Amino acid sequence: MLNHQLILTDSEGRLRCTLDAPTDFNGGTPTKDGLLCVVDVDGVYFVNGLGYGPEGRVTYEQEVNPEPGGLTGRAGRMRSSLDGVPMFWLYGLPMDANGQICITLGDIPPPDTRAFSSAFSAAFD
Repeated sequence: MLNHQLILTDSEGRLRCTLDAPTDFNGGTPTKDGLLCVVDVDGVYFVNGLGYGPEGRVTYEQEVNPEPGGLTGRAGRMRSSLDGVPMFWLYGLPMDANGQICITLGDIPPPDTRAFSSAFSAAFD
């Protein structure tokens, strides 16, 4: 199981990830500088149904039209929504409306200031 306390998030609440090899492996969570280490291949090793690929990185997949069925998809890959918008949190993990874990790779995307501005305006209008 992913240990969310060790993983950095962006301003929208998505898990920040990297394709680099992990430097730390705490409680089954491969990280490098606070980023979850992922790879887009089928799982080679499995822990509690979650697939791990080369160098111990968590395997992930991005489904366009996901079917219901839990946190893992084919071959133990973590069902993920790349740059998706978190709608709820499950076990501390950000999930989109389709039940996929929201992740982001690379740089931190800027926050959507329009969402804050419109919500702030609506509250006081």
